[in-house]
Amino acid sequence: LLDNQVKKLLIDSTKRLIAVHKNGISIGRIIGDSVKWENFSLEVGKINDLIVDNHGYFWLATDQGMWVLAEGKRYHFTKEDGLPAMCLKKIFINKCVILNCYDFTQCKRT
Repeated sequence: LLDNQVKKLLIDSTKRLIAVHKNGISIGRIIGDSVKWENFSLEVGKINDLIVDNHGYFWLATDQGMWVLAEGKRYHFTKEDGLPAMCLKKIFINKCVILNCYDFTQCKRT
């Protein structure tokens, strides 16, 4: 793991473990009785929320907009792309469509 301060722990449809840290994610694969972790430090701002859609794409709500990690590529969405604010607290997806992000003004840099 990147560090021992895991903010959120998910299990996706392929049974990968995804640990969200302040500035990155760790992806774990269960091998026998242990977990092999891959760590990714991401320069995407503070990660406030992360979900994985049914295609295995990672959607990150950060204090610097929204990021999508898909098939080895990163996509960044900002106010210029139509987001109401840069600081996103929570993200929801239904049928691969973003429905709502909220609490835009309450994020604080730490």
